[in-house]
Amino acid sequence: MLTVTHDGQTPDKPTVLGQPNGDEPVQVYSTGLYKSMMKGQTRWVTGTGVDPGLDNGVIVLIQTLAEETDPGPRVEIEGWHDVELPETEVATFPEGTEVDARLAAMSKADLVKLARTVGLEGRAAMDKSELYEHLRHHPGVEDQLS
Repeated sequence: MLTVTHDGQTPDKPTVLGQPNGDEPVQVYSTGLYKSMMKGQTRWVTGTGVDPGLDNGVIVLIQTLAEETDPGPRVEIEGWHDVELPETEVATFPEGTEVDARLAAMSKADLVKLARTVGLEGRAAMDKSELYEHLRHHPGVEDQLS
């Protein structure tokens, strides 16, 4: 089976924002729609559009190519095998409630109606994920879903 990787997934095939300029690719996270990047995407990018995007905050630098390939200095510690390591705790994640599941299954239009019903401020500017997060913590939502 042939697997095709989209551009920007690896530093050797970065997404070009603007015009090619020969700069090393950097990995960025998009905080909003910028050129060919949708909000929430992480990509390796290069080009003339990278610096303006970073300056405006619409993309945020995650790492440079040097950080990815350079693991940093290594330190040899004598007697490391004689040290007793403490027990580590396994991280636990809260389980979703029935309210969380019902909210997640709702459409954006239904979430907006529910937000209007409970008086959630700023609902018109929120996307579906933001509505979900605000509503799952809003008092009285559980009563409205009953």
